[in-house]
Amino acid sequence: MSIAELIEGRNLLTHGEFSNGWQTSWVVEGTHQVREDSATGKTYLQIYNGATAQCSVDLPVRPDTDAVYWFSFSYEGIGSKPSNVTIKDDGGNVIFDESFMTRLEQDAEREAPSPLADFRPYPPKDLEGLERKNVRVNLIINAASGGNREGISITGFKLDLRLAPLELKALSLDGRQIPVAPLSQPTFS
Repeated sequence: MSIAELIEGRNLLTHGEFSNGWQTSWVVEGTHQVREDSATGKTYLQIYNGATAQCSVDLPVRPDTDAVYWFSFSYEGIGSKPSNVTIKDDGGNVIFDESFMTRLEQDAEREAPSPLADFRPYPPKDLEGLERKNVRVNLIINAASGGNREGISITGFKLDLRLAPLELKALSLDGRQIPVAPLSQPTFS
């Protein structure tokens, strides 16, 4: 089954946009604030100076070749030090770990972070390393240390299950078996 054939599902991560009630899904330790972009109305979480945000997600289907989990989000790095986004399986094994820096010039002067964020999308990525025994993943965001000018703004977290399309192998109607022809690709001349 090719990745292109997988069907996208619903977002399994509750409050990935940090809207009202986000505290029921996320635990944040350290300096943070939820802000709203005045131009777009999009809400996001800013964490600073070594703060950590965490969320756990139950996996409704065991990972397999026909059941793949994908992850995406948007971010803006703050300051000159990297912040990290990590995903661990329920056994504590790291299956995703990446550092994120600011796009601004390292020597450029910048005022304290403003509500108008310039988010960079992190495109959907297959979470490789999950095994059939995994039933939960833990998402951990660690802000860079170094004061309120070091950290990360994050929003739009999405974790979805992508399944292979269904294949009709048999058809039964009122106890009668109806032959099923194999699907073939149409040919055009």
